[in-house]
Amino acid sequence: LSRSTPDMLLGVAVHYLTGIFFACIYYFLWQMGYLTLTINSSILFGISTGIVAIIFWSLFIHFHPNPPLIPAFTYVLSIGLVHILFSLGAYLVFSMMY
Repeated sequence: LSRSTPDMLLGVAVHYLTGIFFACIYYFLWQMGYLTLTINSSILFGISTGIVAIIFWSLFIHFHPNPPLIPAFTYVLSIGLVHILFSLGAYLVFSMMY
């Protein structure tokens, strides 16, 4: 993994854009009636996206030629938990809009 400033800035930008993209997906699913705007549906969606992220990052760490030196299990577990927190944050913001 690179620690150069341009690479780090690009990584941060992509990370924030991904968050905005997923917030738009949550909004779209709620607006179209595929999900209800409830805490339970938000938690379920957070779990679903968290599982996808856990699979992605587990594969990334496993197959990367120079993986980060981090405890992989703790890292992917925290990724799953923060996806639930993100979806709850989106729920709070969207519920305040209505």
